[in-house]
Amino acid sequence: MYAILVHHTAEQYTGATVATFKILTEEFYTATELDIIINATTSIVKSIRYQEIIIPFLELSFYLHKLFELTNGFQSLPTAEQIVTVHQIFHNTQPIPNLNMAITNDQMKVLLDGVFRAEGVDWKTALTNVHNEAQATNAMLTALQAATTNHATKIVEVLPFYGNDKEDPNEWIDIFIQAYTTNGWADARRGALAAGHLKKAVYDWYQNDKINITQWEGDPANSFKERLIAYFAMPA
Repeated sequence: MYAILVHHTAEQYTGATVATFKILTEEFYTATELDIIINATTSIVKSIRYQEIIIPFLELSFYLHKLFELTNGFQSLPTAEQIVTVHQIFHNTQPIPNLNMAITNDQMKVLLDGVFRAEGVDWKTALTNVHNEAQATNAMLTALQAATTNHATKIVEVLPFYGNDKEDPNEWIDIFIQAYTTNGWADARRGALAAGHLKKAVYDWYQNDKINITQWEGDPANSFKERLIAYFAMPA
């Protein structure tokens, strides 16, 4: 599992990953039906969420099977030498040693080919389609994540600021910052969200002055916080 998590940009595993890994551990050396091992191996690979899929599922499934065997069920982390060896075995860059496998390398490739074959279509074509669909899914998830981040949730309500004699701009800024932190609003939207709570005279001030505002705080010349307080603070 470590090899997939570290070397193949895996982001997280699921409950299905854990459950299927348990099945693989129980059946690896005792299963009478090879399909059980093949299905468990491919199910584990498919159940993992990847940042970016850069290795075909067929190849990842082969790596998982071989590294499971070489590490006796991942009781130890795969070594760099073992990872290189498995890569070489899959790509036939060196003679395949007799490792007394539960499944031979040829059997593994043939069975995996059967798992990924779709109505006689070559597995490379099928995997290309899977890869393209996965990339599209990743793109949609990225867009959804960005939209969720940009969406302003509201756990704590922020009262509008009118700038009248009974309101203290310093106090209102403090309340807004507390709500901003609690609601988990994005830093980049802090000024825009604060401006959305300005009403009447304060809103008019902002519309006229926003050309001078380039940041939230830090410089009285161009910061929302300092300019708002300076303009609406009551004289001592």
